[in-house]
Amino acid sequence: MRYLTFIVIGLLSIHCALQIWHYEFERLPWLVRQIFDVDEEDTSPTWYSANALLLTSFLLYLVSHRKRQDQDPWFRYWYGLFIGFAFLSMDEIAGFHETVNGLVEFSWAIPGGILAGIIGILSLRFLWHLPAQTRWLFVLSGAIFVGGAVGVEMSTDWYEDADLLNTLAYNLWTAVEEGMEMGSIVLFIHAILKYMNEEKSARVDINT
Repeated sequence: MRYLTFIVIGLLSIHCALQIWHYEFERLPWLVRQIFDVDEEDTSPTWYSANALLLTSFLLYLVSHRKRQDQDPWFRYWYGLFIGFAFLSMDEIAGFHETVNGLVEFSWAIPGGILAGIIGILSLRFLWHLPAQTRWLFVLSGAIFVGGAVGVEMSTDWYEDADLLNTLAYNLWTAVEEGMEMGSIVLFIHAILKYMNEEKSARVDINT
């Protein structure tokens, strides 16, 4: 988890440093900024985010598979999380939400926020059955992720309406948005690994 945190901080720091240098000191070639731009699709931060989400999906698959073998009544929720994060990983590269923005006049964040709220409500019973620490880590990481992906996204839509995307302020806000998303995934991975370790320890205790 320490390494993932360092990677996230490093990517965000490079993005911010390049944007500040570009807008405050000297114009940089687009290619130099684009490689580390957290707001673009074909960049190093996007590649990292897609892989972090894929790793999360894989860990959730391991948990869901074990829960199904144990005939746990909640295994379908784990499978749902596994599929959901696999889709988020695909979206990070394929940009499905960007396609939605091109098809409708309103921001994708509006239906995205509604969907997140519905999923949250439907998952309340599942969350409640989890150990307290795991439950609140799941809730905290989810709130941070939605806050960045939906909250910050909607609050910065006016930059596009005012044709201010090519400004330092907007590009620093994108670092806040992506930082919340990346950070929340690191926290969620930590929660899953901690849960898996506790489950393993419980199995050992039972077998001994």
